[in-house]
Amino acid sequence: MGHPMQALRNGINGRLFSMLCFSLCAIVVLLSLGVWQLDRLEWKRSLIALVEERQGLEVAPLNTLYGLERFSDQSYRRVSVEGVFLNEHSFLLSPRIYSKQSGSHLVTPLRLLDNNVVTVDRGWVPQKYILEGVDGEEVVSIQATIREPLKQKLFTPNNDLLKDQWYWMDLDAISKKVGVTVLPIVLEQTQVGGKNTFPVRNQTVVSWSNNHLQYALTWFGLAFVFLASSVTYFFKHRT
Repeated sequence: MGHPMQALRNGINGRLFSMLCFSLCAIVVLLSLGVWQLDRLEWKRSLIALVEERQGLEVAPLNTLYGLERFSDQSYRRVSVEGVFLNEHSFLLSPRIYSKQSGSHLVTPLRLLDNNVVTVDRGWVPQKYILEGVDGEEVVSIQATIREPLKQKLFTPNNDLLKDQWYWMDLDAISKKVGVTVLPIVLEQTQVGGKNTFPVRNQTVVSWSNNHLQYALTWFGLAFVFLASSVTYFFKHRT
């Protein structure tokens, strides 16, 4: 008794057999892409729900979260802090877009009243923004959103520390710059009252488009069209 695939090949000509194999592979790929988009849909829904939950919590003093197992697990939590900005260690994180304008984010370490140092993204500034050059003595009180610093992506340039050119948040490099290990988070400063001037705060993205269901239906639809077309072609040209 012959192999089922060999029997199938004997029953149709070589060209149809090749077309059948190609069609089956294409349909499997399209269905896999559809399933992947459904997985992405559930991930995006969970992320949106988590962010909404944490943004809905009351603003908490940062030092009340010190005992948590992982600081970064509090990402998107709103907190309040007091401390002194270390302006001499400020740098510009580039490029960053705001209202279709190219600029940077002003980043300054903040020495807290308990002597811990945390990295603060103070908001967007236009090109050629002049940094403050010396530390102040004034204690400031700010509100911010906790974020886990994004890792360097595939096409993100390396930071050039000699030229003070920064493209991503390297907390190890920031720690060396300040001379003390900074907390393993970034605070993105929020605007509290008043009108925004530079830096423009509230740069935290807390809403995302969620089109994964449409993408999944598109892939499943293409798989169905491919299947219907292949079946029609097969029965029309079989011998």
